[in-house]
Amino acid sequence: MTYGLPIKKKEDPYVLLANKAIATLNETVLPANYLVNIVPALKYVPDFFPGAGFKKLAREYKKLQERFLNVPFDDAVKIMVCNLSCLYPRRCT
Repeated sequence: MTYGLPIKKKEDPYVLLANKAIATLNETVLPANYLVNIVPALKYVPDFFPGAGFKKLAREYKKLQERFLNVPFDDAVKIMVCNLSCLYPRRCT
């Protein structure tokens, strides 16, 4: 909606991506889900340490959040470039 991208009525990839990103955000902010939310010093524990599985999840969730931010923006830019291609002799890819 922010970028004016066309949205499908069912199974839209932008909506599905947004739902996943929001769900992971909701899961991670609850203090009871991860001990690191209560004891912030645990973020310095090495990855191999028992109980540090939250670090792997955090890396996966970060990639998902970055996709949530970048994919719609990049697609909107591509659409704008394609729309400008009719004004200028340039090929749209």
